[in-house]
Amino acid sequence: MEKQPQDILLIDENNLRRECVLLPSQYGQVAFQASQTEQDISEAKARREVAAASLRVKVRANPEEFGLVKPTNDAVDDLVTINTKIQTIDKTIRDLKYKLDLEKALVNGMEMKKRSLTNLVELHTAGYFAEVRPSAGGKQALEGMSRKASPAIPWKNRKEKE
Repeated sequence: MEKQPQDILLIDENNLRRECVLLPSQYGQVAFQASQTEQDISEAKARREVAAASLRVKVRANPEEFGLVKPTNDAVDDLVTINTKIQTIDKTIRDLKYKLDLEKALVNGMEMKKRSLTNLVELHTAGYFAEVRPSAGGKQALEGMSRKASPAIPWKNRKEKE
């Protein structure tokens, strides 16, 4: 089964040392990917601006070629909006923004994982997961309670007759 990106948020409580060692590199990978996606969005926006400006220049130079009698700003903007190249770039930008939202959610999840690991390690260090060990007085009290609670077993108390 293929691992999902959110699987990186799972914590193996039985291996806190390993989890703590892996966390910085996992966080770095996720944060780096989010930064790359932000850069991809910026580059796509720049490509869109260049393509839109180029189209505006062409429309203003030959408005008749694009079916315009008078190239008003609104008419030129409408042509830019319906242009398939611009629409393709806009879809790319929307897809990249969605990807970035998911990556940012993963980065936030890694922050939560860090806090959870910190708390688990503190609980472990404080002996939260340790077995309960009664004091000497507590042991005697428990033994006394168990003797009172269990019925006497007749054959253990009886001496065997020969």
